Parts: sequence; structure tokens; C-alpha cells
Amino acid sequence: MKMIIKQIMGIMSVAALSLGLAVAHAQEETQDATLTLSSGSVAAGIGFTWGSGTLTYRGKIYPIDVKGLSIADVGISELETTGKVYNLKNLDDFDGNYMAVEAGVTLGGGGVVSTMKNQNGVRINLVSTTQGVEFTLGTSGVHMKIKQSEVVAVVPSSSAPSKMHFSADELFDFDKAILKHGSRSRDQLDELAIRLKTLTFDTVNVIGYTDRLGSEAHNNSLSLQRAETVKSYLVTQGVDSGKIRTVGKGSADSITGNKCKGHEKTKALVACLQPDRRVIVEVDGTR
Repeated sequence: MKMIIKQIMGIMSVAALSLGLAVAHAQEETQDATLTLSSGSVAAGIGFTWGSGTLTYRGKIYPIDVKGLSIADVGISELETTGKVYNLKNLDDFDGNYMAVEAGVTLGGGGVVSTMKNQNGVRINLVSTTQGVEFTLGTSGVHMKIKQSEVVAVVPSSSAPSKMHFSADELFDFDKAILKHGSRSRDQLDELAIRLKTLTFDTVNVIGYTDRLGSEAHNNSLSLQRAETVKSYLVTQGVDSGKIRTVGKGSADSITGNKCKGHEKTKALVACLQPDRRVIVEVDGTR
């Protein structure tokens, strides 16, 4: 009996170690490309079906064909969605048949993340930020293929903006410094990271700001924490951490100025001060 227990404990230890290594590997994984699905059609009894989109990969934008991906919502006639692409080492690996590998995960705001993978191991996390909308894959999966015969659009080096403004309300919950899932600003961070990896630049300055509510010490700390969070996220996406500087300026440089009246934290005042809650990313020395 003791021998059996030892064998079981040994198996459990190996399983736990394997799981730990798998989790660590997943945390280190970086995004390789961005998928954007836009054009589609509406069919009775099916809903909205995508037919095409684009793949942004290593500074170039490739048009793609899509078959077998839809949403069962007859009330939607047009919808754009984005996907994060992983393990795309060569462009040729993108083409293929994608099957669901995980059930859709519901986000805090009601959106859904669906994961699918093709025969080459390329994985795509599709994100729907529309509440109640879920992706439906065809019975034989989703077929995606790059339109090789069409002209490829090149993303010029100068397309990485020297300054980008991100709404803190989209990136973070109020008075928090943990990134939210599924926001447009989060997608823009991903796009910026992809472009930065194709550029030569000197520094990236991440500057956090808050509104005037709260103490000066609290706002300075919160704004710096948010800037550090954005830096950490860019680093996980492959941007050189040594080139990223962070600053927290608290409630300085207010955008709203004297427009918002009052000092009590009411819903109206919080909404009025929204433009002041922001994160700015400045890219210097691109060439």
C-alpha cells in the first residue's frame, strides 16, 4: 500500500511540475501578429458571417479570406473584431483550418474571448467586446487563407505615432492599476507593441495621469503604477524593457481645466473629469 501511495504521489508531482512549466511558458508567450475581421454578410437563420479581413505581421498588412466564422445574432449587420495571433513563425503557417481549442471565456464587461488553432500550431484569440455576442465556428472549423495574389500593404516605419493617448477608463477600472481585457485601447497597445518590434527607436516614455479627485500623494502613486503596468504589458509583448521609461504626473496638466465644477466625488463629476485620466506613450528617436 505504501508503495502505491508513493507511486501516486510521484505521478502527481510530475503532473504538477508539467503544469507549472506549461503555465510559465504561456506567461512568456508573446503576440506575433494581429488579425482584423471586418467585411461580412447577413444570412437568414445564421446571423452575421465574416468573409474577409487583414493580418498585420512584421510590418506588413495582408488581406485574407475567411470561411466558417459567424455570430448568431440577427440584429447585427456590421461588426469588426480583432484577434491576437501567437506562434506564427512563418507567414505560410497562417493558412489552414482552425478549430476551437477552448470554450469562450466571458469577460467582465460581457464580451467573449474564443481561442482556435490550426494544423501548424498557430493560435488565435478572438475578442468580442459586444455584450452577449459569441463566435460560432463551422462544423468543419474556420478556414483562413492569405490572398497571395493581391498587393500587400506595407506599414511604413513612420506609421508608429510619436505620441499616443490612451483613456485610463478603458485600460483600468476606476482608481485601479490592473489592465482590463477586451478594450479598444488594449488592442491599440498590442498594435503599438507589434510596430515597435519592427522599428529602431531610442526610448519609449510612458506617462500616467489621474484626475484631481483624491490626495496628491495618492494620485502621484496611482499614475505611476498605471504607467508601470503599461510598461510591463509592452515588455510581455516583446518590447525592450531597457528602452521604456515611466513617469507618474498625478493630476498635473489637466485637460478639463476649470470646466468641471465641484469637489465631491459624484457620478457627474467623475464623468466630467474622464479626459484627465489617461496614459500617454511617447516614442522618441524612431528611424
